[in-house]
Amino acid sequence: MHSRHGAATSLLMPANSDSVELGAFLRQYAAAALPRLPANISLSVPEARTAVRVAIDVPALAAVLDNLMTNAIEALPQGGSIALAWTADKYEAVVEIMDSGPGVPPDVVTALNSGQRIGSTKPGGNGLGLLGVRSLLSRVGGQFHAAPTASGTAWPIALPVAMATTSELP
Repeated sequence: MHSRHGAATSLLMPANSDSVELGAFLRQYAAAALPRLPANISLSVPEARTAVRVAIDVPALAAVLDNLMTNAIEALPQGGSIALAWTADKYEAVVEIMDSGPGVPPDVVTALNSGQRIGSTKPGGNGLGLLGVRSLLSRVGGQFHAAPTASGTAWPIALPVAMATTSELP
């Protein structure tokens, strides 16, 4: 997922209040999300093996994850699992939210991946949630897409690294 634009953007982003240490944030986010999950949905978060700061602030990253988590929960009315995962290199981090639901309809995937307006699949929905996610991410040089899997949907979210380094955790 590394891009020249992402690399250039990450080198310009200082580590400050507009950046988040990703592993710690995801652990805190998951801990706060657990009480809100229905009892029939499990949530897993991997251990962080590296420390990396991404060029997005806490409210924006929380809003992105809240939207995608809400969609995942709504896709699992009979229960299932949601997993958060992430990887990083010195330029870009990719956070992935995966669920074991029925998958995103092909027309929504096509619209999202081609930048078109997205129709809602929910009764009374307006399709603005995914457009809001796209808008928040584009402000920091990030992007996302839907990736149908054999057992649900994955949402890879690419974010520029705030500092062009990562470090191993002890």
